[in-house]
Amino acid sequence: MTMTTGKIELLFFEEWVIIDFLSKIKNYSANSKYIELLISLSLIKFCERQWDAKCWVGIELKNKYKKKNSQKQHATYNELNEIMTKQANEDTPVDVTIAKIPERQGHSSYGMHFQIKRFGVSKDKQDTQSLINFLNNDCAQYGKSQTNLIILIESPEEIDLQLLKQSIKTDSYPFEKIILTGLSESKYINYYGIWPESGWSRYNLDNFQFEF
Repeated sequence: MTMTTGKIELLFFEEWVIIDFLSKIKNYSANSKYIELLISLSLIKFCERQWDAKCWVGIELKNKYKKKNSQKQHATYNELNEIMTKQANEDTPVDVTIAKIPERQGHSSYGMHFQIKRFGVSKDKQDTQSLINFLNNDCAQYGKSQTNLIILIESPEEIDLQLLKQSIKTDSYPFEKIILTGLSESKYINYYGIWPESGWSRYNLDNFQFEF
């Protein structure tokens, strides 16, 4: 169902719809949108803990698809695959939004916007200095927005977190927060708060719960 969060009109799905869809995906790396949905599952749990409220995932669609999907609450595998790979708006700083499920239908929903980027796909650029350059140059070029930046690290063990925190140029940084995330032991998604807050937690892919 489409709803407005802030000034953005989004199509929202509950957690179980995303889990059902991802359970049928054999290769997440085949499309970056699949990875965004996987990360969004852990972000749901993170936000639910912060707000003590049930949350869902919002996707911004291209204008020509908004009316068609305005009343959609559930989706088959093919429908959601079509939405994620063809109908999702790519020309926006927001990849996914996590919002509180409103108590009554038709009410606006408070949420947090996230942009998700992958780093280290190229094996010759997986070190700390390359990530510093990526954050200070590539990511800093965006316009100011109320969006949180999540960097999915291909090789998190290569990153010196302390050096990274000391080296990021955060004056007038366009994002509200910088968070690193990476897979470990094939069952956890680790989260590292880099700026402005520091911290660590991990999301268990076996039981879909956070461990703080």
